Amino acid sequence: MEIYSVEGLSSVIVKKEDQQITFDVKYLTASKNLDNINGRTDPFLEFNQYVNSQPIIWQNCLFEYLIEMRQALDDIFEISHLFQELNRILINVYELFDFNVMVDWVVNKSGVVIPSDLKTNMDALEDKSKVTENRTYFRKDYIDLITYSLLLRPAAFILGEFIVRSDKEIGTAFKEYEAYRLLYRTRIFENPAVDRLRIYINETIDKEKQSKDRTLDAAVISSISKDDFPDFMMGSIITKKVSLGDISGRNPKLNLIKVIFKTENQKLSQIEKTFMAGKLYVKPTPKDKATVNENNSPSVLESYRARQSISDDVPVIISFYLENPRKVLHAIDPNVPVDLLNQMLIATSTLTGNDLKDAQYNLGRMMINKVISGQAVPYLNLNDIKIILAISGALLWWYGFQELALVATGKPLVETEETILISSEKRERLKAETIEELKRRYPYSSNSRNKYQVNNMSIISSIDALEEKLSMHNWVSTLPKALTDSSNIVLQQGCYGIQKNIRHRIAELFLLLAEVVSDSRTSN
Repeated sequence: MEIYSVEGLSSVIVKKEDQQITFDVKYLTASKNLDNINGRTDPFLEFNQYVNSQPIIWQNCLFEYLIEMRQALDDIFEISHLFQELNRILINVYELFDFNVMVDWVVNKSGVVIPSDLKTNMDALEDKSKVTENRTYFRKDYIDLITYSLLLRPAAFILGEFIVRSDKEIGTAFKEYEAYRLLYRTRIFENPAVDRLRIYINETIDKEKQSKDRTLDAAVISSISKDDFPDFMMGSIITKKVSLGDISGRNPKLNLIKVIFKTENQKLSQIEKTFMAGKLYVKPTPKDKATVNENNSPSVLESYRARQSISDDVPVIISFYLENPRKVLHAIDPNVPVDLLNQMLIATSTLTGNDLKDAQYNLGRMMINKVISGQAVPYLNLNDIKIILAISGALLWWYGFQELALVATGKPLVETEETILISSEKRERLKAETIEELKRRYPYSSNSRNKYQVNNMSIISSIDALEEKLSMHNWVSTLPKALTDSSNIVLQQGCYGIQKNIRHRIAELFLLLAEVVSDSRTSN
Protein backbone atom coordinates (compact mmCIF):
# COMPACT_ATOMS: atom_id res chain seq x y z
CA MET A 1 0.00 0.00 0.00
CA GLU A 2 1.27 3.48 -0.88
CA ILE A 3 0.04 7.04 -0.50
CA TYR A 4 1.45 9.74 -2.75
CA SER A 5 0.58 13.31 -3.58
CA VAL A 6 -0.18 14.65 -7.04
CA GLU A 7 -0.74 18.04 -8.62
CA GLY A 8 1.42 19.94 -6.18
CA LEU A 9 -0.09 18.42 -3.02
CA SER A 10 -3.65 19.33 -4.06
CA SER A 11 -4.75 15.70 -3.94
CA VAL A 12 -3.44 12.35 -2.78
CA ILE A 13 -3.81 8.87 -4.21
CA VAL A 14 -3.95 5.77 -2.06
CA LYS A 15 -2.91 2.75 -4.08
CA LYS A 16 -2.91 -0.93 -3.24
CA GLU A 17 -2.04 -3.36 -5.98
CA ASP A 18 -4.52 -2.63 -8.80
CA GLN A 19 -6.89 -0.53 -6.68
CA GLN A 20 -6.62 3.19 -6.00
CA ILE A 21 -8.70 5.98 -4.45
CA THR A 22 -8.21 9.74 -4.60
CA PHE A 23 -8.76 12.38 -1.94
CA ASP A 24 -8.83 16.16 -2.27
CA VAL A 25 -6.51 17.86 0.24
CA LYS A 26 -5.97 21.20 -1.45
CA TYR A 27 -7.59 23.08 1.43
CA LEU A 28 -4.98 21.73 3.85
CA THR A 29 -2.11 22.17 1.45
CA ALA A 30 -2.86 25.65 0.13
CA SER A 31 0.11 27.97 0.43
CA LYS A 32 -1.64 29.94 3.16
CA ASN A 33 -1.84 26.80 5.29
CA LEU A 34 1.57 25.28 4.66
CA ASP A 35 4.66 27.31 5.41
CA ASN A 36 7.19 27.26 2.55
CA ILE A 37 5.50 24.45 0.68
CA ASN A 38 8.43 24.07 -1.71
CA GLY A 39 10.75 23.24 1.17
CA ARG A 40 8.67 20.34 2.43
CA THR A 41 9.51 16.69 2.05
CA ASP A 42 6.84 14.23 0.96
CA PRO A 43 4.33 14.33 3.87
CA PHE A 44 3.58 10.64 3.37
CA LEU A 45 7.15 9.37 3.22
CA GLU A 46 7.39 8.22 6.81
CA PHE A 47 3.78 7.04 6.93
CA ASN A 48 4.30 4.83 3.87
CA GLN A 49 7.37 3.35 5.52
CA TYR A 50 5.42 2.53 8.64
CA VAL A 51 2.44 1.07 6.76
CA ASN A 52 4.63 -1.19 4.69
CA SER A 53 6.33 -2.49 7.82
CA GLN A 54 2.99 -3.90 8.97
CA PRO A 55 1.39 -7.29 8.08
CA ILE A 56 -0.57 -7.51 4.84
CA ILE A 57 -3.85 -8.17 6.64
CA TRP A 58 -3.30 -4.94 8.62
CA GLN A 59 -2.70 -3.01 5.39
CA ASN A 60 -5.79 -4.56 3.83
CA CYS A 61 -7.86 -3.48 6.81
CA LEU A 62 -6.62 0.13 6.64
CA PHE A 63 -7.25 0.28 2.89
CA GLU A 64 -10.80 -1.02 3.34
CA TYR A 65 -11.50 1.71 5.86
CA LEU A 66 -10.18 4.35 3.45
CA ILE A 67 -12.49 2.96 0.76
CA GLU A 68 -15.41 3.23 3.19
CA MET A 69 -14.60 6.87 3.88
CA ARG A 70 -14.27 7.64 0.20
CA GLN A 71 -17.70 6.12 -0.43
CA ALA A 72 -19.23 8.05 2.47
CA LEU A 73 -17.87 11.32 1.08
CA ASP A 74 -19.29 10.46 -2.34
CA ASP A 75 -22.69 9.13 -1.27
CA ILE A 76 -23.78 11.09 1.83
CA PHE A 77 -24.86 14.68 1.31
CA GLU A 78 -26.45 15.58 4.66
CA ILE A 79 -23.61 16.98 6.79
CA SER A 80 -24.63 15.64 10.19
CA HIS A 81 -25.10 12.15 8.74
CA LEU A 82 -21.76 12.39 6.95
CA PHE A 83 -20.10 13.51 10.18
CA GLN A 84 -21.47 10.51 12.08
CA GLU A 85 -20.42 8.02 9.44
CA LEU A 86 -16.89 9.40 9.05
CA ASN A 87 -16.48 9.50 12.82
CA ARG A 88 -17.60 5.86 13.07
CA ILE A 89 -15.05 4.74 10.50
CA LEU A 90 -12.22 6.82 11.99
CA ILE A 91 -12.83 5.18 15.37
CA ASN A 92 -12.15 1.86 13.66
CA VAL A 93 -9.13 3.21 11.77
CA TYR A 94 -7.35 4.21 14.94
CA GLU A 95 -7.95 0.89 16.60
CA LEU A 96 -5.22 -0.27 14.21
CA PHE A 97 -2.59 2.06 15.67
CA ASP A 98 -0.74 2.02 18.98
CA PHE A 99 0.74 5.39 19.91
CA ASN A 100 3.57 4.01 22.05
CA VAL A 101 4.59 1.54 19.35
CA MET A 102 4.73 4.36 16.82
CA VAL A 103 6.80 6.53 19.16
CA ASP A 104 9.37 3.75 19.29
CA TRP A 105 9.26 3.42 15.52
CA VAL A 106 9.73 7.17 14.99
CA VAL A 107 12.76 7.29 17.29
CA ASN A 108 14.50 4.09 16.20
CA LYS A 109 13.42 3.20 12.66
CA SER A 110 11.90 6.15 10.79
CA GLY A 111 14.98 8.18 9.90
CA VAL A 112 13.29 11.31 11.25
CA VAL A 113 15.83 13.88 12.42
CA ILE A 114 15.20 14.94 16.02
CA PRO A 115 16.61 18.47 16.59
CA SER A 116 19.81 18.17 18.59
CA ASP A 117 19.20 21.38 20.55
CA LEU A 118 16.08 20.03 22.30
CA LYS A 119 16.49 19.85 26.07
CA THR A 120 15.23 17.05 28.30
CA ASN A 121 13.98 19.24 31.18
CA MET A 122 14.10 22.74 32.68
CA ASP A 123 17.35 22.04 34.51
CA ALA A 124 19.10 21.67 31.16
CA LEU A 125 18.24 25.25 30.17
CA GLU A 126 20.97 27.80 30.67
CA ASP A 127 18.64 30.79 31.07
CA LYS A 128 15.28 30.04 32.71
CA SER A 129 14.27 33.65 33.21
CA LYS A 130 12.65 34.06 29.81
CA VAL A 131 10.78 30.75 29.57
CA THR A 132 8.13 28.77 31.42
CA GLU A 133 7.83 25.00 31.57
CA ASN A 134 4.38 25.01 29.97
CA ARG A 135 5.67 27.03 27.02
CA THR A 136 8.78 24.90 26.51
CA TYR A 137 8.80 21.76 24.39
CA PHE A 138 11.34 19.23 25.60
CA ARG A 139 12.70 16.30 23.63
CA LYS A 140 9.98 13.84 24.72
CA ASP A 141 7.25 16.40 24.08
CA TYR A 142 8.51 16.99 20.56
CA ILE A 143 8.80 13.29 19.76
CA ASP A 144 5.22 12.77 20.95
CA LEU A 145 4.09 15.69 18.78
CA ILE A 146 5.64 14.46 15.54
CA THR A 147 4.38 10.95 16.25
CA TYR A 148 0.90 12.35 16.65
CA SER A 149 1.32 14.23 13.38
CA LEU A 150 2.30 10.98 11.70
CA LEU A 151 -0.77 9.28 13.18
CA LEU A 152 -2.99 11.95 11.65
CA ARG A 153 -1.98 11.19 8.07
CA PRO A 154 -4.88 8.82 7.23
CA ALA A 155 -7.32 11.30 8.80
CA ALA A 156 -5.92 14.32 6.90
CA PHE A 157 -7.69 13.23 3.70
CA ILE A 158 -11.00 13.25 5.49
CA LEU A 159 -10.48 16.49 7.40
CA GLY A 160 -9.62 18.33 4.18
CA GLU A 161 -12.60 17.11 2.18
CA PHE A 162 -15.02 17.51 5.09
CA ILE A 163 -14.02 21.17 5.46
CA VAL A 164 -14.80 21.84 1.82
CA ARG A 165 -18.08 19.91 1.96
CA SER A 166 -19.33 21.57 5.18
CA ASP A 167 -18.13 25.14 4.61
CA LYS A 168 -21.53 26.63 3.75
CA GLU A 169 -23.40 24.90 6.56
CA ILE A 170 -20.84 25.27 9.36
CA GLY A 171 -19.29 28.60 8.41
CA THR A 172 -15.74 29.77 7.87
CA ALA A 173 -14.81 30.37 11.50
CA PHE A 174 -15.71 26.86 12.68
CA LYS A 175 -14.84 24.62 9.77
CA GLU A 176 -11.43 23.44 11.03
CA TYR A 177 -12.76 22.90 14.55
CA GLU A 178 -15.68 20.81 13.29
CA ALA A 179 -13.33 18.78 11.10
CA TYR A 180 -11.12 18.09 14.12
CA ARG A 181 -14.17 16.81 15.99
CA LEU A 182 -14.32 13.95 13.48
CA LEU A 183 -11.62 12.40 15.68
CA TYR A 184 -13.92 12.36 18.71
CA ARG A 185 -13.89 8.98 20.52
CA THR A 186 -10.95 7.73 18.49
CA ARG A 187 -7.90 6.41 20.33
CA ILE A 188 -5.93 9.51 19.36
CA PHE A 189 -8.46 12.14 20.38
CA GLU A 190 -6.85 12.16 23.80
CA ASN A 191 -3.21 11.16 24.18
CA PRO A 192 0.04 12.59 25.63
CA ALA A 193 0.75 14.73 22.58
CA VAL A 194 -2.74 16.25 22.62
CA ASP A 195 -2.61 16.87 26.37
CA ARG A 196 0.77 18.59 26.04
CA LEU A 197 -0.33 20.71 23.09
CA ARG A 198 -3.42 21.80 25.00
CA ILE A 199 -1.22 23.00 27.89
CA TYR A 200 0.99 24.89 25.43
CA ILE A 201 -1.99 26.55 23.73
CA ASN A 202 -3.71 27.41 27.01
CA GLU A 203 -0.57 29.10 28.27
CA THR A 204 -0.50 31.38 25.25
CA ILE A 205 -4.21 32.13 25.56
CA ASP A 206 -3.83 32.96 29.27
CA LYS A 207 -1.02 35.36 28.40
CA GLU A 208 -3.20 36.96 25.75
CA LYS A 209 -6.11 37.31 28.18
CA GLN A 210 -3.91 39.18 30.64
CA SER A 211 -2.84 41.70 28.05
CA LYS A 212 -5.88 42.04 25.78
CA ASP A 213 -8.96 40.27 27.05
CA ARG A 214 -11.23 41.96 24.52
CA THR A 215 -9.64 39.78 21.83
CA LEU A 216 -11.26 36.72 23.32
CA ASP A 217 -14.45 38.65 24.02
CA ALA A 218 -14.86 39.08 20.27
CA ALA A 219 -15.02 35.32 19.92
CA VAL A 220 -17.31 34.93 22.92
CA ILE A 221 -19.78 37.62 21.93
CA SER A 222 -19.97 36.44 18.36
CA SER A 223 -19.66 32.73 18.53
CA ILE A 224 -17.94 30.71 21.24
CA SER A 225 -17.49 30.64 25.01
CA LYS A 226 -14.17 31.31 26.71
CA ASP A 227 -14.23 27.78 28.12
CA ASP A 228 -14.49 26.32 24.62
CA PHE A 229 -12.04 28.72 22.99
CA PRO A 230 -8.89 26.61 23.71
CA ASP A 231 -10.54 23.62 22.01
CA PHE A 232 -11.39 25.84 19.07
CA MET A 233 -7.70 26.78 18.80
CA MET A 234 -6.66 23.14 19.20
CA GLY A 235 -8.95 22.04 16.41
CA SER A 236 -7.73 24.69 14.02
CA ILE A 237 -4.03 24.09 14.66
CA ILE A 238 -4.26 20.29 14.55
CA THR A 239 -6.31 20.33 11.37
CA LYS A 240 -4.36 22.93 9.43
CA LYS A 241 -0.82 22.48 10.69
CA VAL A 242 -0.30 19.18 12.47
CA SER A 243 -2.24 16.76 10.26
CA LEU A 244 0.20 17.18 7.35
CA GLY A 245 3.06 18.94 9.12
CA ASP A 246 6.67 18.30 8.16
CA ILE A 247 8.09 15.85 10.68
CA SER A 248 11.26 14.94 8.78
CA GLY A 249 13.43 17.42 10.68
CA ARG A 250 15.44 18.14 7.54
CA ASN A 251 14.32 21.77 7.26
CA PRO A 252 14.74 23.69 10.57
CA LYS A 253 12.35 26.39 9.34
CA LEU A 254 9.54 23.82 9.28
CA ASN A 255 10.10 22.63 12.86
CA LEU A 256 6.56 21.68 13.84
CA ILE A 257 6.44 23.49 17.19
CA LYS A 258 7.80 26.67 15.56
CA VAL A 259 5.00 26.46 12.99
CA ILE A 260 2.43 26.00 15.77
CA PHE A 261 3.83 28.96 17.73
CA LYS A 262 3.61 31.20 14.69
CA THR A 263 0.12 29.99 13.78
CA GLU A 264 -1.31 30.41 17.28
CA ASN A 265 -0.09 33.96 17.60
CA GLN A 266 -1.43 34.83 14.15
CA LYS A 267 -4.84 33.43 14.97
CA LEU A 268 -5.02 35.27 18.28
CA SER A 269 -4.19 38.53 16.53
CA GLN A 270 -6.98 37.93 14.00
CA ILE A 271 -9.73 36.73 16.36
CA GLU A 272 -11.76 39.91 16.17
CA LYS A 273 -11.71 39.80 12.38
CA THR A 274 -12.54 36.08 12.32
CA PHE A 275 -15.58 36.33 14.56
CA MET A 276 -17.04 39.71 13.77
CA ALA A 277 -19.55 38.01 11.50
CA GLY A 278 -20.39 35.34 14.06
CA LYS A 279 -24.00 34.31 14.47
CA LEU A 280 -24.01 33.61 18.21
CA TYR A 281 -24.93 35.84 21.05
CA VAL A 282 -24.52 36.06 24.82
CA LYS A 283 -27.60 35.49 26.91
CA PRO A 284 -28.39 38.30 29.34
CA THR A 285 -27.31 37.68 32.94
CA PRO A 286 -29.30 38.66 36.04
CA LYS A 287 -28.99 42.36 36.81
CA ASP A 288 -29.32 41.76 40.53
CA LYS A 289 -25.98 40.31 41.56
CA ALA A 290 -27.43 39.32 44.88
CA THR A 291 -29.52 36.69 43.14
CA VAL A 292 -26.48 35.02 41.65
CA ASN A 293 -24.69 32.38 43.70
CA GLU A 294 -22.80 29.14 43.23
CA ASN A 295 -25.99 27.15 42.75
CA ASN A 296 -27.93 29.37 40.38
CA SER A 297 -25.15 31.05 38.44
CA PRO A 298 -25.38 30.44 34.71
CA SER A 299 -23.40 27.52 33.33
CA VAL A 300 -21.40 27.78 30.11
CA LEU A 301 -24.34 26.09 28.43
CA GLU A 302 -26.66 28.82 29.68
CA SER A 303 -24.38 31.79 29.24
CA TYR A 304 -23.48 31.27 25.62
CA ARG A 305 -25.91 30.21 22.96
CA ALA A 306 -24.47 27.76 20.45
CA ARG A 307 -25.30 28.00 16.78
CA GLN A 308 -28.62 26.28 16.42
CA SER A 309 -29.79 23.70 13.94
CA ILE A 310 -33.35 24.23 15.23
CA SER A 311 -35.59 27.27 15.09
CA ASP A 312 -35.60 29.73 17.99
CA ASP A 313 -39.18 28.94 18.99
CA VAL A 314 -38.55 25.23 19.62
CA PRO A 315 -36.81 25.67 23.03
CA VAL A 316 -39.64 28.00 24.09
CA ILE A 317 -42.27 25.41 23.16
CA ILE A 318 -40.37 22.62 24.93
CA SER A 319 -39.92 24.76 28.03
CA PHE A 320 -43.68 25.36 28.18
CA TYR A 321 -44.30 21.63 27.76
CA LEU A 322 -41.90 20.80 30.60
CA GLU A 323 -43.79 23.01 33.04
CA ASN A 324 -45.89 19.91 33.74
CA PRO A 325 -43.29 17.15 34.31
CA ARG A 326 -45.93 14.59 35.33
CA LYS A 327 -47.73 15.03 32.01
CA VAL A 328 -44.46 14.57 30.10
CA LEU A 329 -43.53 11.49 32.12
CA HIS A 330 -46.90 9.82 31.60
CA ALA A 331 -46.82 10.60 27.90
CA ILE A 332 -43.79 8.29 27.84
CA ASP A 333 -45.03 5.72 30.37
CA PRO A 334 -48.27 6.24 32.37
CA ASN A 335 -47.32 3.49 34.83
CA VAL A 336 -44.43 5.35 36.51
CA PRO A 337 -45.49 6.60 39.99
CA VAL A 338 -45.69 10.35 40.42
CA ASP A 339 -44.05 10.02 43.85
CA LEU A 340 -40.95 8.57 42.16
CA LEU A 341 -40.85 11.55 39.80
CA ASN A 342 -41.14 13.96 42.72
CA GLN A 343 -38.13 12.36 44.42
CA MET A 344 -36.14 12.74 41.22
CA LEU A 345 -37.16 16.38 40.85
CA ILE A 346 -35.90 17.08 44.36
CA ALA A 347 -32.63 15.31 43.52
CA THR A 348 -31.97 17.26 40.29
CA SER A 349 -32.94 20.57 41.89
CA THR A 350 -29.51 20.60 43.58
CA LEU A 351 -27.60 20.34 40.27
CA THR A 352 -25.71 23.29 38.83
CA GLY A 353 -24.56 23.82 35.29
CA ASN A 354 -21.04 22.78 36.26
CA ASP A 355 -22.35 19.43 37.54
CA LEU A 356 -23.76 18.29 34.22
CA LYS A 357 -21.68 15.93 32.10
CA ASP A 358 -22.04 14.34 28.67
CA ALA A 359 -23.15 11.03 30.16
CA GLN A 360 -26.19 12.71 31.72
CA TYR A 361 -27.08 14.57 28.53
CA ASN A 362 -26.89 11.29 26.61
CA LEU A 363 -29.12 9.46 29.08
CA GLY A 364 -31.60 12.33 29.04
CA ARG A 365 -31.76 12.34 25.27
CA MET A 366 -32.35 8.59 25.13
CA MET A 367 -35.13 8.54 27.69
CA ILE A 368 -36.99 11.66 26.57
CA ASN A 369 -36.73 11.07 22.82
CA LYS A 370 -40.24 9.61 22.56
CA VAL A 371 -41.80 13.01 23.27
CA ILE A 372 -38.94 15.53 22.87
CA SER A 373 -36.28 15.31 20.19
CA GLY A 374 -32.88 14.60 21.71
CA GLN A 375 -31.37 17.07 19.23
CA ALA A 376 -33.12 19.91 21.03
CA VAL A 377 -31.68 19.16 24.48
CA PRO A 378 -28.41 21.18 24.08
CA TYR A 379 -30.46 24.30 23.38
CA LEU A 380 -32.56 24.15 26.55
CA ASN A 381 -31.91 26.14 29.72
CA LEU A 382 -30.57 24.59 32.90
CA ASN A 383 -33.96 24.27 34.61
CA ASP A 384 -35.47 22.42 31.65
CA ILE A 385 -32.51 20.05 31.48
CA LYS A 386 -32.87 19.29 35.19
CA ILE A 387 -36.53 18.41 34.62
CA ILE A 388 -35.58 16.13 31.73
CA LEU A 389 -32.99 14.40 33.90
CA ALA A 390 -35.58 13.95 36.67
CA ILE A 391 -38.02 12.38 34.20
CA SER A 392 -35.22 10.21 32.83
CA GLY A 393 -34.22 9.18 36.34
CA ALA A 394 -37.78 8.16 37.17
CA LEU A 395 -38.06 6.09 34.01
CA LEU A 396 -34.69 4.42 34.53
CA TRP A 397 -35.46 3.60 38.15
CA TRP A 398 -38.88 2.19 37.27
CA TYR A 399 -37.38 0.05 34.50
CA GLY A 400 -34.80 -1.43 36.86
CA PHE A 401 -31.78 0.60 35.84
CA GLN A 402 -31.26 2.18 39.26
CA GLU A 403 -27.54 2.79 38.79
CA LEU A 404 -28.19 4.75 35.59
CA ALA A 405 -30.94 6.71 37.33
CA LEU A 406 -28.40 7.64 40.00
CA VAL A 407 -25.99 8.90 37.32
CA ALA A 408 -28.68 10.87 35.48
CA THR A 409 -29.62 12.72 38.67
CA GLY A 410 -26.22 12.73 40.37
CA LYS A 411 -23.10 14.87 40.50
CA PRO A 412 -19.63 13.91 39.25
CA LEU A 413 -17.24 13.32 42.12
CA VAL A 414 -14.58 16.02 42.30
CA GLU A 415 -11.34 14.06 42.19
CA THR A 416 -8.65 14.79 44.77
CA GLU A 417 -5.44 13.11 45.79
CA GLU A 418 -7.38 11.42 48.56
CA THR A 419 -10.10 10.14 46.25
CA ILE A 420 -10.18 6.38 45.90
CA LEU A 421 -11.16 5.42 42.37
CA ILE A 422 -14.12 3.16 42.73
CA SER A 423 -14.66 2.10 39.13
CA SER A 424 -11.34 0.71 38.03
CA GLU A 425 -12.37 -2.76 36.90
CA LYS A 426 -11.99 -3.89 33.33
CA ARG A 427 -15.33 -3.81 31.51
CA GLU A 428 -16.97 -7.05 30.46
CA ARG A 429 -17.59 -7.59 26.76
CA LEU A 430 -21.03 -8.10 25.31
CA LYS A 431 -22.13 -11.69 24.77
CA ALA A 432 -22.61 -12.93 21.22
CA GLU A 433 -26.32 -13.52 21.75
CA THR A 434 -26.75 -9.95 23.03
CA ILE A 435 -25.03 -8.59 19.94
CA GLU A 436 -27.28 -10.66 17.70
CA GLU A 437 -30.37 -9.38 19.51
CA LEU A 438 -29.13 -5.80 19.13
CA LYS A 439 -28.63 -6.41 15.42
CA ARG A 440 -32.18 -7.71 15.17
CA ARG A 441 -33.68 -4.85 17.14
CA TYR A 442 -31.64 -2.19 15.35
CA PRO A 443 -31.65 -3.51 11.76
CA TYR A 444 -30.76 -0.15 10.27
CA SER A 445 -27.45 0.17 12.04
CA SER A 446 -24.57 0.70 9.67
CA ASN A 447 -22.66 -2.48 8.99
CA SER A 448 -19.06 -2.33 7.94
CA ARG A 449 -18.01 -3.62 4.54
CA ASN A 450 -14.72 -4.61 6.09
CA LYS A 451 -14.30 -8.36 5.92
CA TYR A 452 -11.66 -8.26 8.66
CA GLN A 453 -14.01 -6.94 11.33
CA VAL A 454 -17.36 -8.65 11.67
CA ASN A 455 -19.22 -6.80 14.40
CA ASN A 456 -18.75 -3.20 13.31
CA MET A 457 -22.19 -1.78 14.03
CA SER A 458 -23.16 1.75 14.89
CA ILE A 459 -25.33 0.47 17.77
CA ILE A 460 -22.26 -1.17 19.33
CA SER A 461 -20.31 2.04 18.86
CA SER A 462 -23.12 3.91 20.61
CA ILE A 463 -22.95 1.54 23.56
CA ASP A 464 -19.18 1.89 23.77
CA ALA A 465 -19.45 5.69 23.58
CA LEU A 466 -21.97 5.85 26.42
CA GLU A 467 -19.91 3.44 28.50
CA GLU A 468 -16.89 5.68 28.03
CA LYS A 469 -18.79 8.78 29.15
CA LEU A 470 -20.28 7.04 32.19
CA SER A 471 -16.89 5.70 33.25
CA MET A 472 -15.14 9.05 33.14
CA HIS A 473 -16.44 9.88 36.61
CA ASN A 474 -17.47 8.43 39.93
CA TRP A 475 -20.90 9.74 40.88
CA VAL A 476 -22.23 11.37 44.04
CA SER A 477 -25.82 10.35 44.71
CA THR A 478 -28.41 13.12 45.14
CA LEU A 479 -31.23 10.61 45.67
CA PRO A 480 -32.96 10.13 49.03
CA LYS A 481 -31.12 7.61 51.20
CA ALA A 482 -34.31 5.62 51.72
CA LEU A 483 -34.57 5.17 47.96
CA THR A 484 -30.99 3.99 47.42
CA ASP A 485 -31.21 1.73 50.49
CA SER A 486 -34.16 -0.02 48.86
CA SER A 487 -32.08 -0.83 45.77
CA ASN A 488 -29.11 -3.08 45.07
CA ILE A 489 -26.82 -0.10 44.45
CA VAL A 490 -23.58 -0.30 46.43
CA LEU A 491 -22.40 3.14 47.55
CA GLN A 492 -19.10 4.06 49.15
CA GLN A 493 -19.47 7.18 51.28
CA GLY A 494 -22.41 8.22 49.14
CA CYS A 495 -20.55 7.65 45.88
CA TYR A 496 -21.12 5.16 43.07
CA GLY A 497 -18.50 3.77 40.73
CA ILE A 498 -19.39 2.34 37.34
CA GLN A 499 -19.23 -1.45 37.50
CA LYS A 500 -17.65 -3.93 35.11
CA ASN A 501 -21.03 -5.09 33.74
CA ILE A 502 -21.93 -1.62 32.48
CA ARG A 503 -21.88 -2.58 28.79
CA HIS A 504 -24.43 -5.32 29.50
CA ARG A 505 -26.63 -2.86 31.34
CA ILE A 506 -26.48 -0.29 28.55
CA ALA A 507 -27.27 -3.01 26.00
CA GLU A 508 -30.25 -4.10 28.11
CA LEU A 509 -31.46 -0.49 28.15
CA PHE A 510 -31.17 -0.20 24.37
CA LEU A 511 -33.12 -3.42 23.94
CA LEU A 512 -35.78 -2.22 26.35
CA LEU A 513 -36.15 1.09 24.52
CA ALA A 514 -36.45 -0.78 21.22
CA GLU A 515 -39.22 -2.88 22.80
CA VAL A 516 -41.01 0.24 24.06
CA VAL A 517 -40.87 1.82 20.61
CA SER A 518 -42.17 -1.38 19.02
CA ASP A 519 -45.06 -1.63 21.50
CA SER A 520 -45.92 2.02 20.91
CA ARG A 521 -46.10 1.51 17.16
CA THR A 522 -48.27 -1.58 17.58
CA SER A 523 -50.74 0.19 19.88
CA ASN A 524 -51.03 3.06 17.45
